[in-house]
Amino acid sequence: MADYITKVEGKEILGQAYSHLDIDFFKDDNQRENLERLIKSYVEPRAKFLFGNDIDVVVDFEEGSLKSTITVWGIVGSIITGVAQYKPIKEGVIEIDKDIRAIASEIWNDDAKAAEAKKNLKESAEDASRLAQATNLEVLFNTGARSCQKIRLEKRTGVIGRAAHLIKVLDGIKNDYKIIDGKADIRQSFLVASLYYRMASLKNEFSQNINKIESDDGQFCLAAIIYRDLISFNENQPALIKLRYEIEGYKRLSDFNEDQKEIIATHENLSNLLKEIKSFKKLLEEYFPKQTENVVA
Repeated sequence: MADYITKVEGKEILGQAYSHLDIDFFKDDNQRENLERLIKSYVEPRAKFLFGNDIDVVVDFEEGSLKSTITVWGIVGSIITGVAQYKPIKEGVIEIDKDIRAIASEIWNDDAKAAEAKKNLKESAEDASRLAQATNLEVLFNTGARSCQKIRLEKRTGVIGRAAHLIKVLDGIKNDYKIIDGKADIRQSFLVASLYYRMASLKNEFSQNINKIESDDGQFCLAAIIYRDLISFNENQPALIKLRYEIEGYKRLSDFNEDQKEIIATHENLSNLLKEIKSFKKLLEEYFPKQTENVVA
C-alpha cells in the first residue's frame, strides 16, 4: 500500500479509483477541499448501496499535478457471507463477527452456501470495478480535465478483486480436471502437467494474498470457499483410476518411444497434483477457527 493512503483499521480495501491529471489543484486549498467533498458525497451512498453501510470512503491527494486516490474500505468477510446487506451497524462488531464466523462454517460444509458465497464475491469484485471507473469519471467531470490532461487512470478492486481472481483460477482448474478422460496419450499428459503447475501457482498466490484480509473471520471465509472446492477434486474418479492403470501398463514395457516416455511422466504429474491438493487443504486449515476443526473428513 502506498504511504500516502490513509488506512482504516480493521477494514480492507474493497475498491480504489486512482487518477493522475496534469492540472494543479494545490495552489488553492478551497478548490481541493471542495473537490474532496464532492467526490466523497458521490462515492459514499453508492458504496453503501453496493457493499452495505459499514464502509468508509477516504480521499487522498498527492501534491504536484493532481494525483487522487479514492478508497472504499469495508469488511471482506461480511461481503462474502452476505452479512453486510442485512446487518445494521448498530448490531455491533461482536455480533457481526459471530454471524460471519457462523456462515463461514456453513460455507465450509455446504456446497450451496459455498456457491452463494462465490457469487457474492464475484459480483462484489465487479461492483468495485464499476464504482472505481465511475469515480474516476466523476473526478474528471469535477476538475474539468480534458483527454490531453489525463496522465493515468486506474480502477482497482482491492482485496475483493484478488480473492475473486483466486476463485476464478480455481474454477478453471476444476473444469479442466473434469475432462481427464483416462486415456494415456500426449494430450492427457500435457493436461495433467498443466493442472499440477496451475494448482501449485494458485496455492502460492493464496499464501501471498490471504494476509491482506485483516480479520481472522475474513480469512476463514475465503479459506472455506477454496477448501469446499478442493473437496470436489476426487482422486478416485473412474477416469483417474483408468489413467493410472494404463500408465502402469506402459511402465512395464522394456522399451518405449519418446511419446510413451511423456505419457509415463503423466503418472508423476498426476501424483504431484494430488499431493498439491492435499497440501493446499492443509494450508487452508490453518485459517479455520479451532472449534471447527475436523468437521470435514
